[in-house]
Amino acid sequence: MSRFSEILRWSLQSDMAFPFLEVVLFLVVYLSLSYHSLIAQDILERPITITSDLIYVIVLTAGIAGARAFSIALDKGELSRQFMTFGGTRLKFILHKFLSFYLTTLSLLVIANVTVFLVFMTSFFSPQVYINLGEQGPVIWVISLLEQMLLLFFLDSLIMVLSLGFRSATISLLLFFVVTILGISFYRLDLPIWTQYMQLGWGDQTMVNTLVKYIFFNSYAPPSLHLPAYLIPSLGFYVGIVYRAIGGIVFFFVSLLRFNSMDLD
Repeated sequence: MSRFSEILRWSLQSDMAFPFLEVVLFLVVYLSLSYHSLIAQDILERPITITSDLIYVIVLTAGIAGARAFSIALDKGELSRQFMTFGGTRLKFILHKFLSFYLTTLSLLVIANVTVFLVFMTSFFSPQVYINLGEQGPVIWVISLLEQMLLLFFLDSLIMVLSLGFRSATISLLLFFVVTILGISFYRLDLPIWTQYMQLGWGDQTMVNTLVKYIFFNSYAPPSLHLPAYLIPSLGFYVGIVYRAIGGIVFFFVSLLRFNSMDLD
């Protein structure tokens, strides 16, 4: 545990050094509060739309923080010094390094989501509202946050494999932004509808919306009422989940293999 806390401290001191962390915190809180934050009926939908509203901030945070954590750290020799100080195997070190990087970027997302959650609660401060509209707030918030964790795992794994693979912040960031911006812009292409769930931002919002409707119909609808066909998660829903999960796992394990065989000098 002490080794992990030491790597986490290094990450906060170098990867999130001033003014990067402060700027990102300002952006996530400002954007979370600014968009429809004073309109009651729209606040009910904020937990669903927050991922698509913040997608560019999420991409920029993961990309820049990842490049600083891996490729820039390699260039400056920081990664080698951290590994020597760590005193364990390469596999254990890179696992701890990725976990600290992931938790740091995740904490920024949690701050944005908590901001939205508190806005919802202070706008509807009534026990009766909590009972009748609870599914529109806390439950959707939890589902949205879990989906964001999957999205962030995909993005963090992608920037790690690019940073370790090319060892250049410029090249890794360029490729990362090409992949992610194209992923955000799927809607501009004439592709089958099921592939649009792979779109970053809009696809995440659609998956959360699909899952929310499915869960609440099964939770609140009378047993005699059959599930309508339009509420059944489509192929695209599963494609979107698998794309983010399998993609992140592949990038993650390729990164482990790359770091285990690379020259740190």
